[in-house]
Amino acid sequence: VQTGVDARYWRLRGLRIRPLIEGYSNWAAISIGQGATSPAQLPSHVELDRILIDLDDVKAPDFRYQIVLLFGRDIWMHHSHVSGVVSANDGDYSAVWVGFSPGPVLVEDNYLESGGETVFVGGGNFGNNVQATPTDVTIRRNHITFNLAWRGIYQVKNLFETKQAVRLRLEGNLFTNQWVGAQIA
Repeated sequence: VQTGVDARYWRLRGLRIRPLIEGYSNWAAISIGQGATSPAQLPSHVELDRILIDLDDVKAPDFRYQIVLLFGRDIWMHHSHVSGVVSANDGDYSAVWVGFSPGPVLVEDNYLESGGETVFVGGGNFGNNVQATPTDVTIRRNHITFNLAWRGIYQVKNLFETKQAVRLRLEGNLFTNQWVGAQIA
């Protein structure tokens, strides 16, 4: 699922999303605002509600997933489940990536499981190297975790990572199953 640039007033509710091709790499299940080259092109008023993305049985040993990309203003993701995001290689992949967003962005009441940076805020820029700092981001009441079955099999990184943000609020999240892996968290 991908918005075009300048998309407005989307509501996605009750979807189960799976990759079309097993083993496909560089796959995003939901991409909000990717491809925008300026803040004016960013989507706004997008709601993701009760989305299920379960990759536990997908055999993709070399993928680099950013499963849910949130670039835009007035973006909400809640009551959703993202799991099984893991790679045999030490790479950057996330259950949720909040990229450039002038805000607000709300990620609330989700189950998020990834072996890379499970929730990643910041990083990246527009193609013209304009700095893209997420602003007014709230990460609240989520269960953010690594799967214990991955221990000793896959390299893991961080449950939460930020490169830069303005007015970032973490509140009431449950962080579980963190251990030292590909980088010290």
